[in-house]
Amino acid sequence: MISTLELLKEMARLTALSGRVSDVQLKNLQFFPLVFFEGITEVKIEYDLMPQKSIDDEPTKSNSLISYHLTLDELKNSNLEERFLALEKSVRTLFWSDTVLEIYFNKKIVYKSTRS
Repeated sequence: MISTLELLKEMARLTALSGRVSDVQLKNLQFFPLVFFEGITEVKIEYDLMPQKSIDDEPTKSNSLISYHLTLDELKNSNLEERFLALEKSVRTLFWSDTVLEIYFNKKIVYKSTRS
């Protein structure tokens, strides 16, 4: 029987090969912010997971960017750094460890991770 982690790794591998996010991954991306933040009224997600084409003999790299645009009541959310890190960990578990996460609250950027 395949473990959940193995299944997630296989889905991430298929995403890397196809450049397409599966329905399961998209649902998770949509629901993650609702788990980690309070008072959300709108969630918009932008992503670029398409691999960059190699030039000459350079290895192919992934753009690996997920951007969350959240409309929410900022006063309902304390301990933001912990919330950002929890969302980042969830996204990286769903895809791969060098995925960059950007989070916007009410149209202003409040967090951007770095590649690991």
